[in-house]
Amino acid sequence: MFCVIIQSCNLDEERQQYEPKIANQVYTSPLQELSDIEYPDNPDIEIRHELSDQFSFEKLDIIKKEKGKFSLGIIPSKLNNQSDTILLDNIDLLEFIPSFPDWISNDSYLIKVGLQNQEWNRQQVKFDKNHFKIKGTNLASKSIVRVDIARNCLNSYLWEIIMFAANEDGTQKPCYHAWFEFPKHLYEVLFFQRNNIPFKLHQNYLEQWVALKEEKIDFDLLRTNTDAKIKILSIDNKNLKNLNNGYYPLVGERKKKYKNIVCPTVPKEINDFLNDSTLFSTFTPPGYYNTKDPRKTYLSKLAKLDSVIYTQTIAHNTAQDKTFELKFIYRSNKDNKITYLTLGGLKKEQIPILNIKEAKDGFQMPMGIANHSFYESYKFMLKNPSKQNPYYALLLNEEEKFIDSHEIGIDGPLLHWDQNNKDLLHVWILSFERHAFVGHYTLQL
Repeated sequence: MFCVIIQSCNLDEERQQYEPKIANQVYTSPLQELSDIEYPDNPDIEIRHELSDQFSFEKLDIIKKEKGKFSLGIIPSKLNNQSDTILLDNIDLLEFIPSFPDWISNDSYLIKVGLQNQEWNRQQVKFDKNHFKIKGTNLASKSIVRVDIARNCLNSYLWEIIMFAANEDGTQKPCYHAWFEFPKHLYEVLFFQRNNIPFKLHQNYLEQWVALKEEKIDFDLLRTNTDAKIKILSIDNKNLKNLNNGYYPLVGERKKKYKNIVCPTVPKEINDFLNDSTLFSTFTPPGYYNTKDPRKTYLSKLAKLDSVIYTQTIAHNTAQDKTFELKFIYRSNKDNKITYLTLGGLKKEQIPILNIKEAKDGFQMPMGIANHSFYESYKFMLKNPSKQNPYYALLLNEEEKFIDSHEIGIDGPLLHWDQNNKDLLHVWILSFERHAFVGHYTLQL
């Protein structure tokens, strides 16, 4: 068991190994910039700001302030006279580091599921002008209004920087993008501070993708059923609708990533994706989309939705939040085998009320346990620490054993309440890398 492994490690020795090494230390990571020729499948090409070719930066300095807090200095290229030094001061990097909540700390398998899904899903955090300063008087100081730091959905050390400028109407558009390797030793230090266990115990599947064994999930560790309300929704009962015979608004992320759908070439409805011929652009190191190496999917497993089980639950976080769980029961259109998708730790008040055209702004989360979202503000990230997040999303086979959602071809759910019916919940299923929606249902709760 995992607890035995922890006890075999001398944590005091680990602390002595890590702590002195980062005191007042500056870590420097070179920045890699890719041209349009090097990155032809860049989804931002059509929507980026007119200043996108004006800036160049050569390195990122990471300077320790106090436990978990750092200054990030983005240093301009000496050959570029339009850029200025950008400083993000007193930033909490610990919330970027994969972790697991206390309530699963005695289950080694759930810990692996949680850590791997956090590391191999994107976490992009936006910093507005309240959280960074620009030192200089060049074009960058007059133009850049937002800086994003992303731990991308690849191995432990592949991160990104994206900067935004504003149009006259205030619309923010990307104007700069670079990739860097997070310092390996610093990552190990922060992982230990975050989880109180050595990184080496999980290094193999966080540095390189390793498919986890298919094992049963102990859902009792994730929540407590209240038994106050368990409801079975089905199309026959008219409290569940499958809207996969329709399409979705091509706006936001789905619009800019449409070009990275390899097959089907011209989808007309969501059902067109629900087969094993669907291919999406692969996300390739250091972190770019590549249509020349398309990602195979097995979306036939989600072709036929039988029913959904709705259950009221109590979370195991400190607040013991009142939450709910949705268990989707699918049948494959290929072999009729069952697949389960369980979404839980959901809080009604976190889910916005939107119309269909605004669906891109819904509550969207990766697969896994106690994640941060794909995209969120720095302020929101600090107010909603992952270690207290009751959320979970898990895909299971017909034996109710965990299966990898990346292999099937989904990234997670997006939810919103219906604008005209406060008890009608829209559930959208995000495809691999969120290129498309591969499911849309309404649940009358």
